[in-house]
Amino acid sequence: MANVMVPQKAVELKFEVQPSTLRLLNWLHLIKALKKAPKRTAETSVYFDTDEQNLHKKGLMLRVRRIGRRHVQTIKVVGNSVPIERNEWETEISGSRPRFGAKAGGHFVQRPTNSRYHRRCTTTTRWDAGN
Repeated sequence: MANVMVPQKAVELKFEVQPSTLRLLNWLHLIKALKKAPKRTAETSVYFDTDEQNLHKKGLMLRVRRIGRRHVQTIKVVGNSVPIERNEWETEISGSRPRFGAKAGGHFVQRPTNSRYHRRCTTTTRWDAGN
């Protein structure tokens, strides 16, 4: 298990199209390659902050995501000037609680002195994914 924060940049593109338009894309080879037998997949994401929302006030978000048996800690910088991208750093950790003292892109996940991090929000996403 690696304990190194890896700098990444997430870029999200979202398109609003009619179902009939999606059917027209089926002839693309790239789309055909994605049509494998689906596999049921689930991820649970837990977002952490203090009661005072110290991370939120600094424009940061701390998440621990469970993917199968793995746990991945992510720090995201929110509120970039470019709406479709944001800086984020991930590291695999052991357990479902944040790992303190890890440096990520100049930001440290520090244990708060006067309060503690706790779960602010939990989401579970399930979908059928290609193998």
